[in-house]
Amino acid sequence: MESSEENLQKRNADLAEIENGSGSEEECATNSSNRNSSAKKKSRPFAEIWDYYIKGVGKSNGHYEAICYYCVPKKSWARGKPAVLEAHLANECPNCPETISRYW
Repeated sequence: MESSEENLQKRNADLAEIENGSGSEEECATNSSNRNSSAKKKSRPFAEIWDYYIKGVGKSNGHYEAICYYCVPKKSWARGKPAVLEAHLANECPNCPETISRYW
C-alpha cells in the first residue's frame, strides 16, 4: 500500500504529463477514472440506536423497518428514524432496562 506522500507525488507526476501532453490518451483516461473512483460519496454509518432494534426490510435509500427488541408484543416502525427510536426507548418502552432508558 502506498503512503499518502507517494500517492501525492504520483498524482502530481500524472498531472504534469497531462499538462505537457506526454501521456497517452489511454493513460490519461485511466488516471482520471482512478481519481474519480476514490472520490465517491461514502454512505453514512448506522446510528448507535440501531443496536437496540431489529433492522427489518430495507425500504429505500438506506431506510429500514425497525422492530424494538424489548417490546412485547413487538412494536415496529415502517421506517425507523433514529430520533423517534431514541424517544421510544427513553420514554415509552415498558420493558427497556432502566440503564438503557436513561442513556437515551
